[in-house]
Amino acid sequence: MNKDIDALVLAAGKGTRMHSSEPKVLQTLLGDTMLSLVAETIHQLPQIRNIHVIAGHQAPKVFKEAEAISKRLARTVIHIEQTEQLGTGHALMTAMPFLSGDGQLLVVNGDTPMITRDILSLLLDQSDQADIAFLTLDMDNAGSYGRVVRNNGNIMAIVEAKDF
Repeated sequence: MNKDIDALVLAAGKGTRMHSSEPKVLQTLLGDTMLSLVAETIHQLPQIRNIHVIAGHQAPKVFKEAEAISKRLARTVIHIEQTEQLGTGHALMTAMPFLSGDGQLLVVNGDTPMITRDILSLLLDQSDQADIAFLTLDMDNAGSYGRVVRNNGNIMAIVEAKDF
């Protein structure tokens, strides 16, 4: 396995479905922000070199929380501002100049507070030689989530819910 892996937490969303003026990643679960829970899980992975947080909507608030997380974890959490929120691909393009570029990149949504170290470790272990890999889950009703379209187990497309 690659020893040096950077992590990028996607934290630019507004969270309109949460009916709150606070950024989605600052919503709390049992007293901790979703951003904090995700960062702490990533911190538990020994192969992670740097943790980056990319924020857009109310970025100063998100970065203030990232600073608090940085102090609590005793490690630097690098801030990247996405001035326009044009989707995940745009977030990755915005983050690229800040990444080391010589290893793997673990991208984690900042609104996945229940993601576990074991799941992320499994993903990293099984994708070590892949150009790209991602986690999916099966849902009875995917609602407003995007879909991964497969044919005989092969991934054919990723389609946003509004286009499905």
